[in-house]
Parts: sequence; C-alpha cells; structure tokens
Amino acid sequence: MAVIEPIKMMTMANSASELSRIRSESAKEKVSSTGMFSDILANAIRNVEQTDNAVINDTEKLATGSVDDLHNLSIDNMKSQLAVNMMVQMRNRALDSYNTLMQITV
Repeated sequence: MAVIEPIKMMTMANSASELSRIRSESAKEKVSSTGMFSDILANAIRNVEQTDNAVINDTEKLATGSVDDLHNLSIDNMKSQLAVNMMVQMRNRALDSYNTLMQITV
C-alpha cells in the first residue's frame, strides 16, 4: 500500500479515527520511501563511482579497438560529469545548511 488516494481512504475507513490512522500510516510510508539524507548521499556517491567506471571501461575499449562507436564514450563521459556536479552541489548545500545551523544562537 504505497500511496493511498483520498477516495480509497474514504472507502477503506469506517470511522474518522480509522481514517486518521490510515493517513498516518501512508505518511510514514512516504517518509520511509524517500530515505534519509545519508542514503541519498550514498546513492550519489555510488552513482559517481558507477559512471566513472563506465567511462574507464569505454576508454579502454576504445584504446584497444574493440568498440566502433565513439558516441557511447561521450555520453558516458557527460553522465559522469553530471553525477559529479550533482554530488558537489549536494555537498555544498549540506555545508551551507551546517554553517547556517552553527550560526544560530541559543
């Protein structure tokens, strides 16, 4: 039961308390499906590693002459650059957030 539409909620619920219970369960599922920041950052790092390995493999294939299409190398190279740029932006945003939190006086 990933996402419950409001109409299905109404048909499933017999009372207002049961409706609020169904809403809270669906909200919990949404939070767990989005993941924590550490999971998102780990996925970004993994994506950078995978795209970098793809570029290395394509470069080796091109150097050995086992591939004829140069466009795959340029596509994988662009994917790798975009993955690195996204991870750098995530890092910058995290550092900005941390610095903002450190400036808060209690």
